[in-house]
Amino acid sequence: MVGMGILTIRRGEGTFVSEVFPKDYFNTLLPVLMIEGADLVEMLEFRAVVEIESARFAALRANKEDIDRLDQALSNMKRAKGDYEEFAREDLNFHTALAIATHNSVVVKVNAIMHDMLKYSMVEIVKLRGFQDGVYYHGRILNAVKNKDTDAAAELMRDHIKTAISDVTMN
Repeated sequence: MVGMGILTIRRGEGTFVSEVFPKDYFNTLLPVLMIEGADLVEMLEFRAVVEIESARFAALRANKEDIDRLDQALSNMKRAKGDYEEFAREDLNFHTALAIATHNSVVVKVNAIMHDMLKYSMVEIVKLRGFQDGVYYHGRILNAVKNKDTDAAAELMRDHIKTAISDVTMN
């Protein structure tokens, strides 16, 4: 418990319960989640829970800086075709930029906490699915965000993740 930061030992005074913040538990929990290794379908299902509505809020709230960040991530994805790891990194950057564009601090924090797990699953998904589908859907989602079309952004993200789940379960 000392190693986890729950207890503090003060020489000559005793053992005390530390002030504990929820974010501290997430830092402890993340390695456990990674060890147990959620499968690709479970990661995609988690992403559906968070990212469909994130796309909707991004379309509602994105400003010029957010759109520039999304544009840059999509351009980087296009340049990275052929390199699974770089493409997956830029794919994840697009999804991170979308989370930031929601202007919802909880969505941004959950995305940051899950970043490492998503990073590993993203590489596997790109290896299974290739490059074209990500570029296609991200381009359409970006256009929906630019046009402030909340329903289209959410529906495109739903289709994007649904197609990915279908492809992963067939392999």
